[in-house]
Amino acid sequence: MIELDAEIEFEPGTELTPGWRGLLDFGEVWSESDAELWPSGSGDLPVGEPLTYGCQLLVSDDSPRHWRLLLWAIDHPRDVMRSGAALTLLEGQTSRAVGRLV
Repeated sequence: MIELDAEIEFEPGTELTPGWRGLLDFGEVWSESDAELWPSGSGDLPVGEPLTYGCQLLVSDDSPRHWRLLLWAIDHPRDVMRSGAALTLLEGQTSRAVGRLV
């Protein structure tokens, strides 16, 4: 499990609350090099399909737009998870917020 700090702007009409769970999207797609993330027994690796991470939104006291993202399925940040990386928070296929890692 890892935590990431992010500045997040919610989509108009959307107000996510602490504890919200959804998907974190950095615009990645599955490739053969991501095989260690794919659960064994889950069928073929979905090469070329969107790669998202399950996450939970946590409060951060730094500012109203500063949030923490808890990712429970990975133990180490991936290369894309660096300061300044653009992200989208999804509920299913629907965008709920956009932001950047800090």
